[in-house]
Amino acid sequence: MPFGVPWTDAPAAELPTNVALYHLGVMSRWRPDAWCCDFVVVHEGRVIGSQDVKGTGFAVTREVRTGSWLGRAHQGKGFGTEMRAAVLRLDRDDFDCPVPVEIHGLEPCLPHFGLA
Repeated sequence: MPFGVPWTDAPAAELPTNVALYHLGVMSRWRPDAWCCDFVVVHEGRVIGSQDVKGTGFAVTREVRTGSWLGRAHQGKGFGTEMRAAVLRLDRDDFDCPVPVEIHGLEPCLPHFGLA
């Protein structure tokens, strides 16, 4: 079982419910001083994975951790690298994004990350 959450230990029929409950739990525990922001990875109109970034005391430490899941059929094709890069980008002026990315509505969200 290589995951922090035992996804592979549950019967396949329980997986959809377990995934939904996990993500609802992540959202319900969100605090500005301890948060986990989940992203869905979509390729050609299909969800192929997820990527998260977690911060504890981020306003002070400016440090985060990441976690991800990528469907087996999509591994080894660079998606995992792009997923991680997408959530860990440098200052905007220093980052040369290899794929087109747009961010909308960030400013109102900053207080939820412990940022002014």
